[in-house]
Amino acid sequence: MKDKNQYREGLHTLRFFAALLVLIGHSRQNLVQYNIRWFDASPVFYKGGIAVDFFFVLSGFLLTFLAIGEYKRFGQINIRNFFLRRVFRVLPLYYLSVLLGYLLLGVVYPAMKGQPYLAFSISEGLPYHLLLLPNYVIARWPDDIGALYSLWSIGVEEQYYLFFPFLMGFVFRKNKALSKMLIITAIFFALYWLISQNIIFIADDIIRTFLLTMRFHMMLIGGISAIILVYYYATIS
Repeated sequence: MKDKNQYREGLHTLRFFAALLVLIGHSRQNLVQYNIRWFDASPVFYKGGIAVDFFFVLSGFLLTFLAIGEYKRFGQINIRNFFLRRVFRVLPLYYLSVLLGYLLLGVVYPAMKGQPYLAFSISEGLPYHLLLLPNYVIARWPDDIGALYSLWSIGVEEQYYLFFPFLMGFVFRKNKALSKMLIITAIFFALYWLISQNIIFIADDIIRTFLLTMRFHMMLIGGISAIILVYYYATIS
């Protein structure tokens, strides 16, 4: 268990720098709204997208690393406990953010300014946030979302959680975990690329944009890294 704690501590440092890049990127966007363009050409202001993808990789790594430990100890993934952990760890803060976002941007701001801030009404957007589909909201209403915009990545994570324990049960069954993960990741990468290049044509732009927010392949890359670390690196070293 000592190794697990050490790697989790290391992830905190990586998360900090990734979060810092996201924060810097968002700060530039906010300054531009007020026509403030200090150091606008600096590359550090444009690394937020890469940092978010890195967050997904880290998340996939940690999820898979912990799942490997559980599978080694018990021979299976406890699906009920997995979902309960996700619910209690993520959803309270997520729904608090949703509540504050709609209260401030959907109620307080219009009352103070006499005009709406959000590009949609509360009745239009709130159901999607409650159903853990904030990435659909940014696909349908890409502008004038304010702080609610940042919730899209939480939605992607939650959607990945829906099939993750079942995926792990398949991957760890009868060995060849790395081969299975490589094939699954390649399939997701191919589908994502085909959709992004319009080779798989999706007429509805909202649905297409929504699908392109699902960076599951990034989390799968993190999972591959965890499998290599546990099953191959430890053996070599």
